Amino acid sequence: MLSKDMQNVLDDMRMYLMSLGKSDKEIEAIMNELTVHALEGEKDGKTVRQIFGDSPKSYVQALSKELSSRAA
Repeated sequence: MLSKDMQNVLDDMRMYLMSLGKSDKEIEAIMNELTVHALEGEKDGKTVRQIFGDSPKSYVQALSKELSSRAA
């Protein structure tokens, strides 16, 4: 179970991906990766900042580019 803060950050990341015009399939793939990463991090006692850095938006942007390049 994710903390409320973590869930809020993940929700913001989802909205950001939607604003980039990503397809539902791309968004779900990215969000699955992010959720697993968040669950593992919180299980290890890490905070949102320790998991995603100072800018979750930058983190999701970089991950989105990485996953898009893998699919190409």
